[in-house]
Amino acid sequence: MKKTDQISIRDTLAIHLRAAKDVKRIAPGYLWSCIALSVVKALSPYATIWLSAQLINELASLRRPEVLGQWAVLIVAVTAVVGLLKEGLDRWQTTKDEMYYRQYLILYADKFLSMDYADSDKQETRDLFTQIQQSANWGGWGFNYIGMYACSFVESLAGILGAVALTVSLFTSKVSADSGWLTILNHPLSVLALLAVMLLVSLVGAAGSNLFNKQWAAVTEDATFINRIGEVMDDLCNSQHRRMDARVYEQHKVVDQLAWYGVVGFTHQFAWLFRGPVKLLSHASGCAGFIFTGFVYLFTCLKAWGGAFGIGSVTQYVGAVSALSENITLLMTNLSELKLNAAFMKETYAYLDIPNNMYQGSLPTEKRDDREYEVEFRDVSFKYPGSDIWVLRHVNVKFRVGNRMAVVGENGSGKTTFIKLLCRLYDPTEGVILLNGIDIRKYDYRDYMGVFSVVFQDFQLLSQSLGS
Repeated sequence: MKKTDQISIRDTLAIHLRAAKDVKRIAPGYLWSCIALSVVKALSPYATIWLSAQLINELASLRRPEVLGQWAVLIVAVTAVVGLLKEGLDRWQTTKDEMYYRQYLILYADKFLSMDYADSDKQETRDLFTQIQQSANWGGWGFNYIGMYACSFVESLAGILGAVALTVSLFTSKVSADSGWLTILNHPLSVLALLAVMLLVSLVGAAGSNLFNKQWAAVTEDATFINRIGEVMDDLCNSQHRRMDARVYEQHKVVDQLAWYGVVGFTHQFAWLFRGPVKLLSHASGCAGFIFTGFVYLFTCLKAWGGAFGIGSVTQYVGAVSALSENITLLMTNLSELKLNAAFMKETYAYLDIPNNMYQGSLPTEKRDDREYEVEFRDVSFKYPGSDIWVLRHVNVKFRVGNRMAVVGENGSGKTTFIKLLCRLYDPTEGVILLNGIDIRKYDYRDYMGVFSVVFQDFQLLSQSLGS
């Protein structure tokens, strides 16, 4: 699936709802911290706008000292309370956010450690996980965006509701009948005209953001290639065991060629994000926003001139209507980004949903103090999944645990595969492996694993002493 393929709104919401449930499970409180902060951030400006409008209306009319004092005290008190609340919620959300970017990796770790070894050893599984990581590192796609989307989505909805609450009276307040031609502002068509312009501005703004995000998603796979070049260059420069080879065989020339062709081609693609249609839509969105603000000022000032409301309400309505347009744009942009991110989430869940097909067994292994275990390979043959080449063919061997046994053979003769089958990392393609006369597939998988202590040939030593 291409990252720019269209996904239905239903599928988009369903996969992000599933993601939200996973986030809630692995990072308790994270989404609530995002939502709480978003609601306060969205609604707090409206409180200031409304209170300021009341103060200005009083200044423009009766100018009663006691009333002005009450409004001034209320503005200071509300501003202080909202500021403290935002600061507290911001600290809570920041803490949760920092923890989240470690916690969601638990999903991948749990899956990798619980999936069948045969699946974890497949190249396509590794490639899929690498692509998921690259998408997250490059564009923040996938689980990285879940908290941001929750914040942005809630903030836009709360912002729309708050703006509507402060804007309703703009349309219900009537210009006085003796205001001459200004009475045309009472006609429903004038309201529809303002709403139409607002919707147009919102659509233009969302279209520009949508086009940018589509192109950003489209270059993700190319960005993966560039990141790999960067990793090779970094390894070549910093890896101690490669420094001699790099100098003797001038390996930097190969890397330079890769970097030149890869980066130059990608740079042209990336630069296109900031010119062409994207740039034009960005300019159009900015111009449309200025025009719309002027239109709102004209509409509200004319209604105030016609006696529909006081001068202080002009600031309230201009701020509220402008915020309404911005939040509608934000909501539409969020939906567009969710649809793009859904493609990356499908890729993520394609990995997390890899089924475990290996039979886990149920019999407990016999617990023997004398460690008398007998293992038998009975006519065992094996070839790796997806391969037609037999690695082992008709192997018959019997040995007891505790005895010393050497498995000798040329490179590629199947020695490591023999051990993998013994540890039941793979099941035989043909034949059977027995432990004390019982097929090892019948034993509980984890219980059977506990019988062995294995040091594989690609083990890793820690760069520190045991004492530390």
